[in-house]
Amino acid sequence: AIISVILFSLFLVTSFDSDFYHYQHIRWNEEYPVIPGLGNFEDRYGFNSNYFLLSAIFSFRFIFTDAVYTLQGLIFTLLLSWAFVKFFLEKSNISYLVFIILLFTFLLIGKNFLDNTSTDIIPHLCILYYIVKTVTKPQCLKDQSLFAFILPVTLITFKLSTITFCIVVLVVLIYLMRDKNYKAISFLFSFSFLIVVLWCVRNVIITGYLVYPVYAIDLFSFDWKMPKVVLMLQKKYIHDFAMAAGTHNFFDNILTLEINAISFNLLLR
Repeated sequence: AIISVILFSLFLVTSFDSDFYHYQHIRWNEEYPVIPGLGNFEDRYGFNSNYFLLSAIFSFRFIFTDAVYTLQGLIFTLLLSWAFVKFFLEKSNISYLVFIILLFTFLLIGKNFLDNTSTDIIPHLCILYYIVKTVTKPQCLKDQSLFAFILPVTLITFKLSTITFCIVVLVVLIYLMRDKNYKAISFLFSFSFLIVVLWCVRNVIITGYLVYPVYAIDLFSFDWKMPKVVLMLQKKYIHDFAMAAGTHNFFDNILTLEINAISFNLLLR
């Protein structure tokens, strides 16, 4: 099963976002540390997901000349291996079997993204792992507080929409406060603050904003700062895309959104 996943990850299936800005964004990260105002070249470069940074390390372009995007497959394989080992070691625990079934279901549903670039796959896999781990071993929230606290915070830097998942850190915080472990609390908050601040600093350098495309938080006036109207359009596009995805005429709606976006960009230029 693991070899099958590895082989599957080597056969690239392209997707819209991958073709139009994921590959390019990863290549920028391979060639340069960070570029002020990079979002002005292509507004979607403003989406500063740490997935792109990690993919720049794992593209193995220096070996194969062309990049391979196997990071999601690697995470998937590690989780699958962990689930199999746990299932055979703890035969009475059916939760791991359910997890294995969910992983293969995930493979079938998201196969076009698992062997390609996507900022959604790793957060989804990590959240699924987090849920299974805490359900099977609830004490890990207390015994493994570093994992339980830092992972949800780190996922924000991969996908901003996972910020709601950070509610679980309150449970960890309650455990630590109950044990009066203030030293651990201070360390976890400091570490989390460092992770988020470094991510925000990179956002500012690339776009001029703390978080792209949140234009309501407007603190800086660098000369490389992206126009506010671009952030407004991008936020509207994200909203309309999500609304269109819930309708029966999904593809027609997406086509309309693309035509409108292209027309506005031409007018803007």
